[in-house]
Amino acid sequence: MQRKYLVLLLVIVLFLSACSGSGGVKEESPNAGMWKGHSISIWGLEEPIESYYPGGFNIELYTGGRGSVTINETSEDAIWTLKDGYFTLKWDNQKISGMLEGNKIVLEELQGTGSNAIFYKEGTQVPELVQAPEAPSVSSVETPVEPVEVQTPASVETPEEPPEVETPEEPQEVETPLPEEVTLSPGTWWEGFILTSDRTGSFEYPDQTKVVAFIGVDTSTNRPFFEIYAGEKRDDVVVSMYIETTETGDTFKAVIGEKDAWIFDHYIEPEEAELFDGSLLNGTINYVYQYQEEGATAQIIIWLTPQGTLE
Repeated sequence: MQRKYLVLLLVIVLFLSACSGSGGVKEESPNAGMWKGHSISIWGLEEPIESYYPGGFNIELYTGGRGSVTINETSEDAIWTLKDGYFTLKWDNQKISGMLEGNKIVLEELQGTGSNAIFYKEGTQVPELVQAPEAPSVSSVETPVEPVEVQTPASVETPEEPPEVETPEEPQEVETPLPEEVTLSPGTWWEGFILTSDRTGSFEYPDQTKVVAFIGVDTSTNRPFFEIYAGEKRDDVVVSMYIETTETGDTFKAVIGEKDAWIFDHYIEPEEAELFDGSLLNGTINYVYQYQEEGATAQIIIWLTPQGTLE
């Protein structure tokens, strides 16, 4: 009798194990996996995503609506939903929506900046980045050719028999030396925009400000500087700092001391100097900065192009 009960118990255990095994495995979502940040589209220009997020911007989706977001090597847990191709992603205090189609995610109106972030699923085919056209350099501007002075017969000493002069069928082309290309050197002017988003507290600056910038030399100290101006009269200095230029002219290094550099009404700290090093990316200068000043916070994006090239 005891043997029969043991056999029956074994059958029940095996039956329950089979049931739990067949019903406990969830079907994996086809969208699960790592989605790599590819590019940022802003004002019709497309730039590598590293231009705005040097440490990268990646999304990992798990089955069941869970996931994670990694921005500049800092990760946060996330929740995602997808309905009829409309994709929503939430993490921390952020919520961004967009479209998911095939191996591509487009997050729209990224953090209120008017830009879109584009991602592709890891392991799938990724198209080549469509780079924005490089800002035209000074060398691409046609230089008017000065008229060549031609001696008239009256200004030429004429012998008894005038020598035969060979006349070219077409006017001779005069070579004009081309000016140097645009560089991050003293004496250069720039123009563009400052965008602000995610504003909190007493931050009162507008969403978008048109600005001009100048790289010059302080005559009192003989030190090069970089400044950005707002206002029609360029009397509002919104960014100011000393810099060190390079021989190549494609980069400069920010030199930040105690309370001698600022952005809006915030003094830039010496340990933040690396964030304000300048470099040319497709002929433009780009910055992304997290502003914090006495309870006021904002994300600031600066985009500058050589003066005269802004459409």
